[in-house]
Amino acid sequence: MAVALPPRPSSTDGFYAINNPFLLSGPKGFNEFETLEKNLDLFVRMDFPGVPEEGMSVTLHESKKAVVIRAYAPKVHEHDSSHRSYITMTGLVCKCCEISSFTTHVSDGVLRLMLSKTGIDPHRPSCIAFLRPEPPEGGYSKGPIKFPHGTDPQDPKLTGPELKPHPNVLEGSNHAT
Repeated sequence: MAVALPPRPSSTDGFYAINNPFLLSGPKGFNEFETLEKNLDLFVRMDFPGVPEEGMSVTLHESKKAVVIRAYAPKVHEHDSSHRSYITMTGLVCKCCEISSFTTHVSDGVLRLMLSKTGIDPHRPSCIAFLRPEPPEGGYSKGPIKFPHGTDPQDPKLTGPELKPHPNVLEGSNHAT
């Protein structure tokens, strides 16, 4: 029999992840993108807190360049202020390829998406240009995250009590809790 542990932040001074105060380890953002080396497919992980498997819809855009992701999280708990609906898209930004297929897996409000592509022109090589959601305020990082000299990146002083709002919320609360 499994014993449920109470959710708690990893530090009383802050959070491990800016998108979820109860996350003790693992990815720290709402989205994760990874190009697979073997076939240059794209693996995407997106967090949609509170969305059940049947509340997720992923469709191929008519251009065959992107997939549109819609999700609905019903108001289930008394602490939910309202339902939430999400919408976002990801795909290709190049002119040489189109999405040939995609597979999805949804579990515990996390969408795992695998995008496969094929070249439009067989004489041109395939590229690795994928569309990411809107950049966060200030833009994406231009390189590795650098911490002040002599500091520990896991130091609780480098985390904060503020949660980052979810960028894909269309309606409802934009925080994980």
